Amino acid sequence: MADIAAKISGIGQEYDAFLYAVIGADPNGSTLSVLSAIARMDLDPWTEAAQLSLLPTHAAVRRLSSLIFAMQVKPSVSGEPGQIAERLIKLLPTQSGAAVLARPLNKVFPNYSTQTHGRIALFAAVIMIMLALASLWSFIQRPASSPASAAHISATSTPSR
Repeated sequence: MADIAAKISGIGQEYDAFLYAVIGADPNGSTLSVLSAIARMDLDPWTEAAQLSLLPTHAAVRRLSSLIFAMQVKPSVSGEPGQIAERLIKLLPTQSGAAVLARPLNKVFPNYSTQTHGRIALFAAVIMIMLALASLWSFIQRPASSPASAAHISATSTPSR
């Protein structure tokens, strides 16, 4: 059990400052963090944070501000969704394109698994082999000649009396 806790504790820690930052209050007046707001929208907070950190700043701000607007958040500090999003995006880890490419996919997208990728590749290979075998089978089963030539052959090969 301790092994599982150790593995889970390291997932997405670089996004903690962003995910645990307060956005404002929900319509009922409860304090709302980025994590709880994104989770309420039925999105995975760590995946969303990872995807936002990969976007250019202006695109990430636009995406987050649209999410904040959709959440109907009452800001705890004065500001519009765009201003709140700008403040929050600064909390994400900055990454260069080379750094992103060098990271394993399961670190960029926490739900990604190389085991899942292997299963998908195996499934695709099995499908391709089945299609090739079906094509080969239909080729083998196809008659060698057309029906017209087959009638001509049978008419000429009947013994004469």
